[in-house]
Amino acid sequence: MSFFFFMASVFFTGSTLAWLFLTTGFIKYRRREWLVLWLLVTVIAILFYRWGRSGEMLFPFLRSLIVSLSMFWIVLQGALLAAFPAWLGIAFFRLLGKWRGFEWEKNFQKIGMGVLILAIGIAGKAAWFPMTWELTPIEIHSENVPAGLDGMKIAQLTDVHVSLPEHVERLKEQLGGAVEAKADILIFTGDFVDDLDHLPAAIQAFKDVEAEFPLGVWFILGNHEYGRGLNSFTAAYEEADFPLLINEGVTLEYKGTPFYLAGVDYPYPESRRNGMGGGSASLSVAERDLMAALEDRPMGQTTILAAHHPIIFDKAFEEEILLSFAGHTHGYQAGIAGKSLLSPFVKYAWGLYGDENAYGYVSGGAGEWFPVRVGVPREVVIFTLRQKK
Repeated sequence: MSFFFFMASVFFTGSTLAWLFLTTGFIKYRRREWLVLWLLVTVIAILFYRWGRSGEMLFPFLRSLIVSLSMFWIVLQGALLAAFPAWLGIAFFRLLGKWRGFEWEKNFQKIGMGVLILAIGIAGKAAWFPMTWELTPIEIHSENVPAGLDGMKIAQLTDVHVSLPEHVERLKEQLGGAVEAKADILIFTGDFVDDLDHLPAAIQAFKDVEAEFPLGVWFILGNHEYGRGLNSFTAAYEEADFPLLINEGVTLEYKGTPFYLAGVDYPYPESRRNGMGGGSASLSVAERDLMAALEDRPMGQTTILAAHHPIIFDKAFEEEILLSFAGHTHGYQAGIAGKSLLSPFVKYAWGLYGDENAYGYVSGGAGEWFPVRVGVPREVVIFTLRQKK
């Protein structure tokens, strides 16, 4: 609750500054009633965001739409703050252009109406997009794929963030998709359940399809497992007899040909892992964890790496691991033309990276932390290994 009040105060402060900056260019709107209206909308946006995130309403689309519109308003505050130099420029040019008859307020109102229509349109699309999911087939072509592993299918499921009953039903559909794709092995790469009340049902969904994957169902940990109570997840996996890879690996066989499956922990520093709090993903910890996971790898054996955070990819490429895959980013839930909007700023945001010697894939995730997605679909990824001759 204290975190909520902290964030609310940040949004109120940002909203007030945004209103002040905006009215620098349009002084007509710098009146007390406009500020009260501005802050009132911010209050509604914050309350609707919390309600939409947690409320089990009849219509998932409506919940997503409410969250989308609320987020749009909150993000708008940041955009207005960032555009402060523009408002100074407008204020200056208004003084020069006023005598020329340019109707600044009238045009500003048109722009405002256009932004409102655009917001509703984007929010509607963002709300509908998370209702769907898709299978993403990816073929890994490499000379390092042994002939015996040619055709092996690996299903990656990640970031389902189960927090509502409907999420469990969607998880069942996604697991059914992996079964229909005839994957040989299913690997879940972290961020499983956000509401522990739904953990038994989510575990049962995996148990119901376990027999369909000849090489088994495997789990690793994400950051949300730590945040929601690590012991609850490790106990649930142990009770269900699901193998959990924590900085370790195992040799498996596909049609008589061995390969090494490695799994790493979320790269928190030891203080966070021991429940002392603090710390974020650490590159040095990730590299140390990977070397521990590879310690028992037979010399020259083809290796598959399951991770939650793609921070490990550079080290995995250095070790020439054939295929590494991760999640965590959700592709930042906003993309265009198959690329995350943050791809120019984040090294491993979403998609396939590397080359035929070592590939890495960042999944867009099968769920979301908040129900707003545009251009980054929920996905269950099906990797097929192909020997490049």
